[in-house]
Amino acid sequence: MGKPIGIIVTFIVTILFIVTFINIANQSQKYTLTLPDIEAIQSVVISKNIGQKDEIVKEIKDDENIQKILKTLKGTGRKSKEESVQDAPVNAKNVIKVDFNHAEGGTSTVFVYARMPKYYIEQPYNGIYKISIEDFNAIDNYVR
Repeated sequence: MGKPIGIIVTFIVTILFIVTFINIANQSQKYTLTLPDIEAIQSVVISKNIGQKDEIVKEIKDDENIQKILKTLKGTGRKSKEESVQDAPVNAKNVIKVDFNHAEGGTSTVFVYARMPKYYIEQPYNGIYKISIEDFNAIDNYVR
């Protein structure tokens, strides 16, 4: 009689352990892309080919284009489970740096890039978010 109870208790404890582990794994950190409101932005500086001879830097100051950039980057409320732990993307191609210069001072930065065959927005020390090729091209058009 004691052996079957021991087996049942072991089985129940094992199931509880597995369920607890699965719940912890599913509750991993989620990151949300955080961009400034248009009212807080003085200008947007978009850079491509950073540090190279053919580096391109464009400053955008008009609200209409700033609004388009924000709308493209925000998408439909981007969320990710992939954390960014660098100042800039690693192993990326076609990196575009987008600096938001705040009216009250300071800058916030995101990077838009390709890691073929996918495209991403990376907010340093926040998250890495998948985007479409159309969103990538919309930002890239500012520095062509």
